[in-house]
Amino acid sequence: MSVQDDARADAATAIDRLKPLIEGWSHLLEQGDLSPTARAALMAIQQNFTTQQNAAHAVTLALDVLIQTGYPDLPKSEVPGDVYQELVQNRTTMEAAFGKLVPEPAAESGTMTLDEPTPKTQP
Repeated sequence: MSVQDDARADAATAIDRLKPLIEGWSHLLEQGDLSPTARAALMAIQQNFTTQQNAAHAVTLALDVLIQTGYPDLPKSEVPGDVYQELVQNRTTMEAAFGKLVPEPAAESGTMTLDEPTPKTQP
């Protein structure tokens, strides 16, 4: 099993673990005798679990795409001959231009002057 398959399995397990918890919070919220404070607390907890479940679902979808496209293998891509030649020409001119670039020298020394500290005012 690949790393991607393992990660996908972990995300799927998280989704399965979170589903009954989210349903449980929903059932608790259906209770009519909850105070507004208790209802708000339960809703915040349920939202946190829902956010985690949504993130885990997004991870599984992203990993599915990676797996379906052959990741981590990065195969060479075929392009028509004229496109390839154009790209070769562009690479040649870019390499020629790049050959005329040099990095700026790094600063070896310097000085810094700071202003006097200003006291903070209290609101």
